[in-house]
Amino acid sequence: MAESPLLQVRGLKKHFPVGQGVLRRGREKVHAVDGVDFDLEEGRTLSLVGETGCGKSTTGRLVLRLLEPTEGEIRYRGRDLLALSSGEMRELRREMQIIFQDPFSSLNPRLSIRQTVGEPLVLHRQGSKKERDDRVVHLLEKVGLKPEDRYRYPHEFSGGQRQRVGIARALALNPRLIVADEPVSSLDVSIQAQVTNLLLDLQEELGLSYLFISHDLGLVEHISDDVAVMYLGRIVEKAPAEALFSRPRHPYTEALLESIPVRDPSQRRRSYRPLPGDVPSPIHPPRGCPFHPRCPIVEDVCRQTFPSPFEHGPGHVAHCHVRGRES
Repeated sequence: MAESPLLQVRGLKKHFPVGQGVLRRGREKVHAVDGVDFDLEEGRTLSLVGETGCGKSTTGRLVLRLLEPTEGEIRYRGRDLLALSSGEMRELRREMQIIFQDPFSSLNPRLSIRQTVGEPLVLHRQGSKKERDDRVVHLLEKVGLKPEDRYRYPHEFSGGQRQRVGIARALALNPRLIVADEPVSSLDVSIQAQVTNLLLDLQEELGLSYLFISHDLGLVEHISDDVAVMYLGRIVEKAPAEALFSRPRHPYTEALLESIPVRDPSQRRRSYRPLPGDVPSPIHPPRGCPFHPRCPIVEDVCRQTFPSPFEHGPGHVAHCHVRGRES
């Protein structure tokens, strides 16, 4: 019998109420995440990609129960996370950590690096004071910082160094799952490569599983085992990274890949055509396929029903009526 995935998400939704006051409350809602399904296997990286506002970061926070879902199911190692008490969830958080996008605002400026990295150990009552200090030194060395750096404060570090501190903090409790929410987007390009390679080295050494959230498709291609493309709160295509980048099957995925800058424009798969219009409002998402108002191959059926997943290869599914008929 095959092992179940480390993380299973089914029908995940998060709707935020719009407006203030008793009379307006609940009338309109932002459909931030609107029915998301995916699996993350042990030791692999699943990347969530899409335009800003598509629901990637919200999905990551829902998985960790930093936000409570409106609807859906989240299973970690077979356990239903939404059925756990606050105490049970607290214990499980040792195995589930997050790396935030902004390495400056995610660190308390009043705490030394020693306190910042050691805080999870204190909260979970791990080891003696000396053992915690030794653990902090070990973690700083693992992410490429010096033992003496533990006495410094966040403002004394560069952006890349601060993100290394954030990674060390995430590793403090020996997690199995890390949600990396745009972990390098605020860093200089040269530093991005260093931090990305650090994440890959740590994954290989520690057997980590990443839910990697990014809009940088070049980075996603480099770091991912599998990719899920989100649009307006829904996943429209999922595939192994190599298959998705070599043979995308959803028109939105194609548009994203065509927008990747290249040194030689003649090397593009085809001429780049920007998508028409703007992303529809998540308060009033379109009926049917959410991409149909901007889709170059739209048909009447696309305006009526959300397409079922069509399989285009092992692990490669896309929600598109037109491409489904071609498969």
